[in-house]
Amino acid sequence: ARIATTQEELQQQITQATQELRDQKDAAELAASTDSLTGVASRRAFSEAAEAEMQRALRYRSELSLLMMDLDHFKVVNDTHGHVTGDAVLVSFAQTVQQLVRKVDLVARLGGEEFVVLLPNITAEQATALAERIREAVYHSHLLVEGKPLQFSVSIGVAQFDRRELSLTGWMARADAALYQAKAQGRIRVV
Repeated sequence: ARIATTQEELQQQITQATQELRDQKDAAELAASTDSLTGVASRRAFSEAAEAEMQRALRYRSELSLLMMDLDHFKVVNDTHGHVTGDAVLVSFAQTVQQLVRKVDLVARLGGEEFVVLLPNITAEQATALAERIREAVYHSHLLVEGKPLQFSVSIGVAQFDRRELSLTGWMARADAALYQAKAQGRIRVV
């Protein structure tokens, strides 16, 4: 009876340890796929999703677009108001974008103040219209800092997936070039 009880206790300990390992693995995968500050997808998760969506777009000849977004003059926010305020701006921005996109779209933080949105089954024209809504919503949002509103803005580059290119790097470079064109034209705009 003692041996059976001991075997049962050992089996329970093994089951518990196995579940704890699964939970730790799930937590590690979530941490790797989520930006810890903003709660949006990480760069790694974006890259994996983008590659899968590119394959889907090729297979089904569906539309696929990308928004590359960069907060305007973000260094000034950090330098003037501090990194805690800068972090609050990033979180606010990410929340605003997530409220405007569909559930199938993927919002990700590439790093710093640079974000992307992966838009399956969306043409460049539709993506541009969404980008304008995001730009407008961000421009009209603000945070209270020491009782005063802090306004911030975003510049956005739009690029549609090109089936001939077959390269995430090239596609992102086109979106990035459009983003820098928006910045060069005075910021707070979509190109």
